Amino acid sequence: MPVKICRGASSLILWLSVTVFLAACLPASLMAGDLEDGLGYMVKDFERHIGKVPVGQKYSVVVRFFNTEENRQPARICSRIEAIMIYHLVERFAGRDMIEVLDRARVEAADAEIAFQADPLRGGAGEWAKKFGQKKGAGFLITGTTAFMSRDFEVSASMIDIVSGAVVASSRTKIPLSSIDPILLADYPGRPVTTTTTTYPTTTSTTTYRAYTPPYVEPRSSYVAGATYSRIDQAQLEALLRKAGYEPVVVKDRTLRVDMDGIKVLFFTSENQINLQAYAGFSGGGVSLETINEWNKNKRFSHAYLDKDNDPAIELDLDLDGGWVTEEHLMSFFRLTRLSVTKFKAHIWP
Repeated sequence: MPVKICRGASSLILWLSVTVFLAACLPASLMAGDLEDGLGYMVKDFERHIGKVPVGQKYSVVVRFFNTEENRQPARICSRIEAIMIYHLVERFAGRDMIEVLDRARVEAADAEIAFQADPLRGGAGEWAKKFGQKKGAGFLITGTTAFMSRDFEVSASMIDIVSGAVVASSRTKIPLSSIDPILLADYPGRPVTTTTTTYPTTTSTTTYRAYTPPYVEPRSSYVAGATYSRIDQAQLEALLRKAGYEPVVVKDRTLRVDMDGIKVLFFTSENQINLQAYAGFSGGGVSLETINEWNKNKRFSHAYLDKDNDPAIELDLDLDGGWVTEEHLMSFFRLTRLSVTKFKAHIWP
């Protein structure tokens, strides 16, 4: 039975299970070490600029086109860097309705909508940003390059105004190579090797790149499986909720109930324990489909709808499969759930 919260003579059923895509298949080592910290500081640099945008105008933020300085092509770690930066940006701007951080799927959908040529980088990232701005309006593109040195891995990033194409902010960080999971650097290009071939009467020169072979690195404590969650059972969920400051009540197998700002919210795990969901409930008072659609338009981390009883519903879930979710991610999920529930209630009952 769904949890109901009374509002005078009425009650509201809110089905909350907000779909959160924090970052696709991020390994634990990437989300729990110096790389995440370094990128977090870079995001703070950009946050200061984004936070100064005029109130009342919607801004889109896109992270894209990171590549290697060695051959200007993306490597595995580049896509992971993008995913981590998206995660940090989402965390920092979760409470700002007019700042929308787009994930990769939504950017690619915009590519198709804008009808770019097959190569979206034709003309450079600045040109792409301007074309994107013509369709989406105001916002920023964060892009950059990576480079490895003898002991460090360097990430440089710029933030481009998607209307003018101008660089409005930049940041740089260095991370010790020993702190990065070697698997993430397995396809990284090394230093260039030039070979010369002479075939009478011409001479040709070809530049290739050796693959970077990282040295063996002793696993850090952050690499240990115990620091991350690929499965979560009822006992673990209860302990985490208590650590977050809630008093969970067991409702049934794999289902716990907590109070979030006066709203009863259920948290439950899937049967295979790789998915965590939140469920709360409201009913009473007509809520139009237009109101639901307006929420979906501006809140990409949730999906609202009207259920079979024509009551408002919203879904959120966190996929644990892959073993990349840390305890802090789970705490962030709880915070996002609380924020989503309270803001959704205010949205449907202004």
